[in-house]
Amino acid sequence: MPEKMIKISLAWAIGTLFSVTLAANSLVFAGEKAEETKAKAEEVTKTTEATQPEKTEKTVEKAPATPEELAKTTAEAADAAKKIADKAIQSANSARSEADAAVLAAHQAANAAAFIKAQADTTKANAESAQSAADAAAEVAKFATERSEKVKKEAEAIKAKAEEATKEAKTKADAADKAIEMVNKAAKAANAAMTEANTAIQAANKANYEAAMVKQYGYHQPQGN
Repeated sequence: MPEKMIKISLAWAIGTLFSVTLAANSLVFAGEKAEETKAKAEEVTKTTEATQPEKTEKTVEKAPATPEELAKTTAEAADAAKKIADKAIQSANSARSEADAAVLAAHQAANAAAFIKAQADTTKANAESAQSAADAAAEVAKFATERSEKVKKEAEAIKAKAEEATKEAKTKADAADKAIEMVNKAAKAANAAMTEANTAIQAANKANYEAAMVKQYGYHQPQGN
């Protein structure tokens, strides 16, 4: 994988990690707010439970003498209870909203984490692929270097043998030239000897002829007469 693509993937992963960090911080904040709201709701509930018996006792102790006073006290107690209930409902709704935000932030964080993991796996796979390609290239280069050295040595050996063969051929050629020269000299000498032999044979034939003439006729008779 090219170096530029690796840098882009790393930058993308870092940006996504930053987003996940923000989402995680939001999740923590939402959790804290939920705990705070829950504590407030519990406090309101306790206050309601503590106040209601007290009002009941006071109502019992100060029981109105007339139905109008009893109705008024009951209405006031009901209003107070309604306000407390409304406040509890508001607190519960707020807690639910914050809990929903926390759940959403958790989902976003999980999605971002999954995306980062996928990007990291892709980057790792690309890096491993690039490393494998680099290792293969190194092996090819090593083999090529070794082969080149071997071929170079073989070429040097062939060159040395060729030079040796050239020297040997030159030596043989020189010897052949000398042999040819000696043969030519011997041929010339043989031709000279042959010429001399022919001359001697002619002289011998002539002497033999003259001797035969003297023997037959008692004198020399030139040939052709």
